[in-house]
Amino acid sequence: MVMTLFGRRNHELSRTERDISDHPTLRPETPMMHALLCSTAIAVLTGLSEEIIFRGIIPSAIFQTVHSAPIALFGQAVLFGVGHQSSAATRGENRVIGTLQTVSGVWYGMVYLLAGGDILPAIIAHALYDLHVFMENWMQINDQMDYTEQAVLERLTKADANEVRRIKQEAGPDFSAETLAFLRRFFYAFDHDHAGSLSKSDVQRAISYACLQDAEPPTEDRVNDLFEKLIANRDETVQGDLVRRLMLPEFLRMILFIRENPSKATA
Repeated sequence: MVMTLFGRRNHELSRTERDISDHPTLRPETPMMHALLCSTAIAVLTGLSEEIIFRGIIPSAIFQTVHSAPIALFGQAVLFGVGHQSSAATRGENRVIGTLQTVSGVWYGMVYLLAGGDILPAIIAHALYDLHVFMENWMQINDQMDYTEQAVLERLTKADANEVRRIKQEAGPDFSAETLAFLRRFFYAFDHDHAGSLSKSDVQRAISYACLQDAEPPTEDRVNDLFEKLIANRDETVQGDLVRRLMLPEFLRMILFIRENPSKATA
């Protein structure tokens, strides 16, 4: 949502990036001050409208009907959670969002009650929270995109390049240079530690996203099993913090295996 609203962050391009600045993902778009001002405006409007409706009108209507302050408090919170669900989201996403927003509804309701029925503190708290979420997510996403673009520009190590060539030979002509470029970008996009490798939780998120539209996406147990098998099949040259992380060739093998064998439980 924040990328749709504000676009890419305006940042100083490196020399390498300037050489390919016609690439759409590298073109600067939005100054930070513009994003901050837009975030503030949206946060204030959202806080104002949602608090008037969910902490003002709705609980008052519930209280007038049932004459119970607790029911009014929790009733508006449940409706607040339901109101934040989306038909475009998955059932799991709606369950998480609905639960979190219901808890937020209870908290904002308590702020309203503790303020003695003054809705202004709830509006301020809501606006500040939304502003923080907008800017934090926009900054984190842009940081990750910057890292991803820089990482895919770097040359593979000799060992990784040799292993990738073997994978391309095994996969056949369908594994084109464009496919490799896409999978490299996909790999680094989920490397939130910027370590050049993926932890088990990174791999879980990446595979879940890659298989989001599948009728039967791989289970968490299956991904864990493949992760452990790839770790077990290594030689003893991998040491230190990388022992429990997948390198790019290993991730390529996992995702290609899953795409080619959607119903198999193990490698």
